[in-house]
Amino acid sequence: MENIHKIPPFVHLRVRSFYSIGEGLSSPAEICSYASRSGYKSVAITDTNHTYGFLEFHREARKHELKPIYGAVLFHTTLATEGEQQYPLTAIAISSEGLRHLVSLASLSHLLVESGSGLGSDLLELNAAGLAILLDSRKSEPAQHVSAGNLDAAAKSIKALKAIFGDLLFIEIREDEDREDRELAKQRRALAAEAGVKPVLTEDVCYVGADKRGILGLLGEIRHPNLGRDFFSGPELEGEKGMKPAPEMAKRYYAYHDAYENALAIDRMVPGDLLDEWRLDEGEPDIKAPVWRFEDPMSTFLDKVVRRFDLHFHYLSPAGLARGRAILNQEIEQITRLGLERLFLLYHEVITRLQDARISLGPATGLGVQSLCAYLLGITSFNPYQFDEGFQPLLEPASGRSGILEIQLGSEDREEAVQCLRDVFDQHCIAYVPTVDHITSSRALKITAKSLEIDDKEVSEALRITMQNPGRSLQSLFEESKGLGQIYRRSARIREVLSKAAAIEGLPCGFIHSKRSVVVSPRAIREFLGYTFDKSKDELFVQATREAFPVGNMYRIDFTPLGALTVCVRTDNEIRKQKLKVHLWDSLPIDDKAVWADVQGGKATGVYLLENPRIQKQTTEFSPQSIEDLTHFLALMRLRDEEKTFSERLEAFQSGTEADYDYMPDLVPLLNKTHGAILYEEQLRDLLSMLTGVSAEGAYRMLDHFRTGDPGVLSNLRRDFMSGTADQDVPMEAANEWFEKILYYSDRVLNRQRILADALLVYKAYYLKHHHPFHYYLSLLNTYWNNETKVKNYLAYLHDLDALLPIDINRSELYFTLENGKIRLGFYMVEGVSYPSVLRILKARGRRKYRSLENFIRRTKGKGVSVEEVGRLILVGAFDFTGISRTNLVNALPELYEQPVNGATRGLNGQYEMQLSFPPVSEDTQGEEKEALFERLIKGKQDQAASGGAEVYDVVSSLDQFYSKPIASQVEIDGRISNLQRLKTKSGRVLGFFILYDVSALVQIYVPWDRFGLFGEILEEGRDVIVRGRVTVRDERKVCEATEIKSVGEEADEEEGDLGGEEKAEEDT
Repeated sequence: MENIHKIPPFVHLRVRSFYSIGEGLSSPAEICSYASRSGYKSVAITDTNHTYGFLEFHREARKHELKPIYGAVLFHTTLATEGEQQYPLTAIAISSEGLRHLVSLASLSHLLVESGSGLGSDLLELNAAGLAILLDSRKSEPAQHVSAGNLDAAAKSIKALKAIFGDLLFIEIREDEDREDRELAKQRRALAAEAGVKPVLTEDVCYVGADKRGILGLLGEIRHPNLGRDFFSGPELEGEKGMKPAPEMAKRYYAYHDAYENALAIDRMVPGDLLDEWRLDEGEPDIKAPVWRFEDPMSTFLDKVVRRFDLHFHYLSPAGLARGRAILNQEIEQITRLGLERLFLLYHEVITRLQDARISLGPATGLGVQSLCAYLLGITSFNPYQFDEGFQPLLEPASGRSGILEIQLGSEDREEAVQCLRDVFDQHCIAYVPTVDHITSSRALKITAKSLEIDDKEVSEALRITMQNPGRSLQSLFEESKGLGQIYRRSARIREVLSKAAAIEGLPCGFIHSKRSVVVSPRAIREFLGYTFDKSKDELFVQATREAFPVGNMYRIDFTPLGALTVCVRTDNEIRKQKLKVHLWDSLPIDDKAVWADVQGGKATGVYLLENPRIQKQTTEFSPQSIEDLTHFLALMRLRDEEKTFSERLEAFQSGTEADYDYMPDLVPLLNKTHGAILYEEQLRDLLSMLTGVSAEGAYRMLDHFRTGDPGVLSNLRRDFMSGTADQDVPMEAANEWFEKILYYSDRVLNRQRILADALLVYKAYYLKHHHPFHYYLSLLNTYWNNETKVKNYLAYLHDLDALLPIDINRSELYFTLENGKIRLGFYMVEGVSYPSVLRILKARGRRKYRSLENFIRRTKGKGVSVEEVGRLILVGAFDFTGISRTNLVNALPELYEQPVNGATRGLNGQYEMQLSFPPVSEDTQGEEKEALFERLIKGKQDQAASGGAEVYDVVSSLDQFYSKPIASQVEIDGRISNLQRLKTKSGRVLGFFILYDVSALVQIYVPWDRFGLFGEILEEGRDVIVRGRVTVRDERKVCEATEIKSVGEEADEEEGDLGGEEKAEEDT
């Protein structure tokens, strides 16, 4: 034992994090925390074919005082024989130059592997400097040739690699191979020794902590389109895959002395954290505009905020001006102390460009730097002191939350906003950040059920429950869903499925090329970060995650598209057309009694976050009377508190009594504002400051430590907390209670300014709905036109107001329009009339109305409008202006088109069915009630069973089963969208295309282009959808031709859940 203590701690050079999709289970944070606790001084991360974990690894290693070693498993083509076969090697960066070469090779390897190739010898030779190379003892090219008995090819390949990397080429030695294939291991080592390649001791680490090999085996079922390889075989399960503690590894020192020492030698070659040597915190993003190349940002910042303060608040009394200037000076001191003045000017430039492009921004824009200074510079939309006199800015250094600029905008403005950023920054200094795709509860169930080969009724029921509750974890569903609880208790078999599914839920399963975030860098991104390309759009994505930024002087800009904001913007635009006043966020008349009466009355149809019927009822019971009340209500609704449901939180809040803290009376006003409840992180910050006596900034740092969940960090934190409370004369028992309470709420509470921004958005929706109802509902209908449930609700509401006008061939447009104080239905609502046909009808109409059906046919004939589509327009009343019955108009079609017309045209919701070769249609449609007519106009699913022509969809529980379905069968499949694009076939036909994937397989989806645009915002990268369609074949591969697409959980959102449907769809942004 004495000798073991004298042995230097081992260094793990082969560690895969959970970013090695399908191969690893632990995050960079977990790896660093475990390595530090287990006695290591250094640790490597070597993910497969990319560098996504590097920046997080850099941050976590610094936190745990470890030396990070950066590496990656790359793939090269054969060096000994002809062909494109791919072989792995592990590259370790031992210098700054080596790190630059490593990220370059990782980027190229990722791109080449996607096309079935790998790194050639020329690329390896060009980027060899500064890299140590480890050859896998089983999978490397020499090892595989040895296993195949081709010793000549093995010798040739190892000599080729030796010629490229010299003395920095090593062959891995692992203890488990000695137990399994001793003779082959001897041959491989002898071959390496003959070539002068030294051994290095490694462990194939796939996770840290408790034994997880049973869970690791499930990951081989993962499929994802953006991994670089379509299919992963999963990790090898032979041997132990966990990280052993340093004392246990020291026992191998004598058995594998040379290999152990060579691992330490590689560690010594690495001088320190190589990312520190790159000095990420130096330099500023290269801004194109010459006016921003200023020498003194401090004086520029002061000049702008002081001048704008005088302009904004000239109306204040002398006392008010004095208080305002005191607040401004305090903020300026804090900003300059944190070195944020340049960052504020940078954000000001970005927001100014967006406003110049007429992009309307929401109230949540810029909340990471919410302050009076940010408001004066136009970065944020409202003055925080207007709604909270005790507001204190939560500013952090640029490498913290302040380095993230959130831009809340309408859902159709994102592309233009990105273009504005490209106008501001040098194109080489900006790139998209991919979104990590995590295993959802439904995916976890599919993976587990497939791996255990279980496909029964209970699994299908559990899948249905998880798909109806998107965004909810299995753990929360176990606690709250009676249905899932009953399924869990039925058998040990289903309990095994659910428990294993819960274990892998939340792990990364791929990377989505969504354009929700961009990173702005001080210098060209490809110089020091790995990258990938979205080939369908030719756009650059960094090999890093959103959580890794900001870091140094690399800032992150997030785009938050919000349909509710689009509605408000469109309503404002309609109001402007009538030259009426439009209120911005900081000028909303928040004391309008009539509007608050609507809020208290629960009249929330069409109101963001509150239109769920149950939420409407709870809003009425809560009866908000001010923005503060509404903010508290939304906070209670969104608080992540597993111990209480929203209804229970609401009841406790309303019945709450005033607190009494004898040992610290200052706590009373802080908590009584929220009836004793803890809702906001600002509250926790102030609680920590009062209880321990630290400053506001110190309290915020403590709050970050509470959120880590690291046992070592929490132990030190408890010691400091108890010491601070003792100095403030807080009783020990009360201090312990406060520590546990703050620990519980630390990662559950909400940012008050963000909830306030939501409250302003909700209030503005109520305001517009009350004062401009038809403009508001017109915007709602045109924003959510593809959401059948929402459109039905809105039309029912407007029908009660007698505010709807039917389809008219001369007055209707593609979407809804406002006409004489009422809303005219749009052509898109007519099922069976294609988008291109509507455009042709509108183009042919121009400024000249159609005088009759005959005139319409003459002007549209031969332009792609089919007779079946004309029949549908007649049936919904588009030609009622002629005064001729619909029956007679329909029966006249064959003569007017001078051709027999065959085929069935089914009316909407199955209420019409006719033959256009006509037996005559009855006259019953002329006497129908208006309400029934509007119901038929709702675009949606046809009641085909009622009309005798039901289509039966075979529901496919996982995508790998799709390929067993016969050609031409009707299927219903679900998964996540990737690789959206527009294709043109050899025959000239235009199609929409995307890949639908789940954990089991990938399916190509084709949509006729005339229907592609009708699915609107549903078709978005990373969106979970349900697709109905027909199995067909393209390029000798089964594909699905879609006829219907809808969001997963769309129907459930309207019926259950604490949050409204729109928030669930958009909350992850």
